[in-house]
Amino acid sequence: MKNLLCITACFSLLIVIISCNRTREKHIRNNYETDKIVVDINREDKSSFDDFFEYSHHIVLQTTDNSLISRIDKMQIRNDRLYILDRTGVILVFDTNGNFIKRINHKGQSGMEYISAHDFEIDTEDNLYICDFLGSKILKYDKNDEFITAIKLPVKSPSFKLMGKDCYAFDLRNGANTSGEKTFFNYLYYKNGYITCKALPFNPNLQGHSFSYGYGLSSFYLYNKKTFLTSTMNDTVYTINENGFPIPFAIYEFGLKKPELSFSKEEIEQYLREQQRGNKISGIYCFYLFNDFLFICFDYRGQTNYVISKINESPLFIGKFGYDKNGLCIIPIAYLSDFRQPQLATIIDPDYLSSLLKKRKATDNSDLLLSMQKSVVEEDNPILVFYNWK
Repeated sequence: MKNLLCITACFSLLIVIISCNRTREKHIRNNYETDKIVVDINREDKSSFDDFFEYSHHIVLQTTDNSLISRIDKMQIRNDRLYILDRTGVILVFDTNGNFIKRINHKGQSGMEYISAHDFEIDTEDNLYICDFLGSKILKYDKNDEFITAIKLPVKSPSFKLMGKDCYAFDLRNGANTSGEKTFFNYLYYKNGYITCKALPFNPNLQGHSFSYGYGLSSFYLYNKKTFLTSTMNDTVYTINENGFPIPFAIYEFGLKKPELSFSKEEIEQYLREQQRGNKISGIYCFYLFNDFLFICFDYRGQTNYVISKINESPLFIGKFGYDKNGLCIIPIAYLSDFRQPQLATIIDPDYLSSLLKKRKATDNSDLLLSMQKSVVEEDNPILVFYNWK
């Protein structure tokens, strides 16, 4: 009788779990049906950048032999320090005035070192986590750069987000299959040594075809203490719930079909050729959330395009931004920060300042450009410019 009661209880629990999953799937499907933001990719609004943003400040990153930046692959601002992952695999640390503090380089072959650094994160105690793609592990160092531990991963991942103690979310960006399964997933949630969630399936013929756009190369974003996700060749912004499931937050409809799971190898190859020609849009990247307004970037026909909108409303702006009223070019960079109010960050290369000044008319205000030019030489590190949302 006891065995029968146990079997009955287990069966009832299984029914509840299945029902919860079905309810969640229905909720997601409903979001896809109702929360679409329709974007006319041929629309070119006349609003200027300054209609939405105003200059806040800029940071001239100090240039020394140890602080040279070739390209910013990831940026995080935490506790008045600015951490930059350079494409060379080293992390450069500055204060928020741009003064160089230190260079972090633990590349090597030992168990306390990484072969390649593709992503990193700083926690609330200033511990550093580095995602080693080639080594399939995350290495943790304390604020004094002393090695703490290495977390072995079941997959190679180029992008991750620390979600809590022993909890990590991963975006595989059309990477390796997991456990020899027939279905390939771009999103994994890893908790206490186990994969507890797999989501965002992609066509196996796309394996290895990863696309990264812009500066920052971030898949994960943090606003109002919520984690958001954008994924390769995907037109949806997700939020990650307390159980690690990605829930659609905003779905964009661009009118151009993305690769489907049923596409053949030939259909995928044709799609990729069209994308290389600029006839298909990229996935969404560089996502910002300003109060109730969403700001996203996407590439189309070789140019960066922007959409400003609210959920369930027609876009307020669709188009391109060239320059602000000071003559600074707009090149947004994705980053994580502990700012209370998010700011749009853009990047200016010093060797471009001369050409920016030449574009200005004699009657235009060039004070900011001139001030920047006097503070750097052409070979110096990039300048970060921050804007407030109006």
